[in-house]
Amino acid sequence: MNNLWSKRLKNWLNEVGKYARLILNDHFSIFVVIILSFLGLYYRELILFLQLNYSEPTPGWFYLVIGILMLLILKVGSPLWLTLAPDASYLYPQGAHWRHYWTKGILFGMILPIVVNCVVLVVMYPIIATVTPYTISQWPLLLILVISFRFIQAMTNYLTTYRLGLARWTTSPSRWIQVMLSIIFTWGIIHPTNGMLAIVLCLVILILLAVDCRNVSSSWPQFDTVVDLERQRQAQFYRWVSIFADVPQLVPPIRYNYCLERLMRPIQRLKTSPYHLIFSRALTRNGAYSGVWLRVMIFFAILILCTQSFLMQLALGLAGHLLTSIQLVNLLTRYESHPMMLLYSKDGLTMNPLSSFQTCLVYILLGQSLVYQLSAYLTRSSQSWLLLPIWLLVGWVWNRWYASWWYQRHLRRSRVK
Repeated sequence: MNNLWSKRLKNWLNEVGKYARLILNDHFSIFVVIILSFLGLYYRELILFLQLNYSEPTPGWFYLVIGILMLLILKVGSPLWLTLAPDASYLYPQGAHWRHYWTKGILFGMILPIVVNCVVLVVMYPIIATVTPYTISQWPLLLILVISFRFIQAMTNYLTTYRLGLARWTTSPSRWIQVMLSIIFTWGIIHPTNGMLAIVLCLVILILLAVDCRNVSSSWPQFDTVVDLERQRQAQFYRWVSIFADVPQLVPPIRYNYCLERLMRPIQRLKTSPYHLIFSRALTRNGAYSGVWLRVMIFFAILILCTQSFLMQLALGLAGHLLTSIQLVNLLTRYESHPMMLLYSKDGLTMNPLSSFQTCLVYILLGQSLVYQLSAYLTRSSQSWLLLPIWLLVGWVWNRWYASWWYQRHLRRSRVK
């Protein structure tokens, strides 16, 4: 069983590394640095705003936001069950060895969540110190509190495999424990005294869970439950990866969207090339492509809403166009071997995928620019009316150059092969 767990862990880490190398390519790694820089500037502005405008008592909405944020953080990470459906048939007689097998997965799965919690607390300390009575010497109380949360989650997950603990009364104990812990954290962050009482409460919960663990040896392992949890964990991982790359395990949804279809209707009426029709439909109906530029648009629109600086809004809009172009340019070669495309003659401009893609992408960038302009208008920033023409001009120039350069590089590599 030890060799089986090590082998499956190695295979899973190789799978994660494969997609990490695919996503964090040269272009996207540069973009991640840019986004982190923007977020750092936003965070600095937020801290300065709170330090200049904060007045006691702390508003209730702050604790509500903290509770929601903690709930989201507690959802990060899950045990590496590494248990497959055939194990229930072929390895079920191993019996007690599965306890050690699952314990390894639970402990290994705690590493990333604990690191994330510690990093978030370190980053949020300036805000916590500004709006709460916590000082630098009392800050470790929160660190101990969130680490104890992870141990509570780990023990709850372990007991779930034997239908013990909260699993006796609910089919989703992890969700209930996340809600309960987020409420405890929200109450504990109000005052250091509350934080100490919250730690005591967590210790009591841990003792109760430890007492319940004594019943594990006399309980039957719930293989079906563990297999479902492992399937959900992998599905969640691939859903996140599908935002940035194609995942063979996931079939992108294909569905009609009335609003997006109206955006691309002028292109479909051109009828100058079959690529116009197939590209426009891929960008509006195929979730693998429509989801990319829609998520980018929503993300940057929210960031633009959070600042009134003209230069910041301009840079954010341009960064959105840059990421959209980089993520969608692979569509140029997606349908080269499509049976319908092979039926058409390759002569003439009508079968040039480059010009068709550039036309479709211009409409996408136009739609994004209008949404960005609306966000900038709502912030009432000065000279916001200049943003739209600049975004459109730079987006058009970038689209013409980058798509042409990428497609010519693809053609050269094809000739070499």
